[in-house]
Amino acid sequence: MEDPEADEISDLVLRAKKLRPLLLGQGLPAVLQEFNSGYGTNNSEASLLSYVKCIEYVAATVVRERQYEDLRKRLLSRDALNPNADYMDGLLNLFEENRVLTRDAEALKLSVERCCDPVLMASHAPKCLKLLTKISPKSSTEERKAALSELATALTSSRNQLAHAKANYKPTGKECPPDQIGGLVACAKIAAEQCVRWYAARSPELRKA
Repeated sequence: MEDPEADEISDLVLRAKKLRPLLLGQGLPAVLQEFNSGYGTNNSEASLLSYVKCIEYVAATVVRERQYEDLRKRLLSRDALNPNADYMDGLLNLFEENRVLTRDAEALKLSVERCCDPVLMASHAPKCLKLLTKISPKSSTEERKAALSELATALTSSRNQLAHAKANYKPTGKECPPDQIGGLVACAKIAAEQCVRWYAARSPELRKA
């Protein structure tokens, strides 16, 4: 005799196998909480701030991994076995170059470029993001990178405009117009989700929480 409940359970197990695994581990509860706070509000400005904060949270790990990669390449060179003054000066210059990445705007830009796919955002992009609106699956690597850079600049400028008192903020001209903010929020949500999945795929030891 067939057991309806057993069939139901089997069906649920099969459906569960088709779902993405839960995102668990070091650093993930905090970044997911930030993402969910943006998803759970009807206020576009609040959502944008939450999604940008989510990307910035991941940015700390993106920058750290980039710094490790650059340093590893230098240390694996033949000169590392017998370092001279030029080699040591090169290391110092490398540290100085990477220090730029710790600035908020540069860290966010690196994160968006490293973790995100602009093709998934193009149909949601506001008109002010002219490069992103033109992206398609046939776009070149250079075009995609330029579009992501444009998005990162708009996210930084728009976030700063919203977060600071009007009297203390000087517009850069890269802010998203108020009537297009919904499109930017949609792109920010996709970017934040992609950054979270990139972060979850890193080794727990490398995640900066």
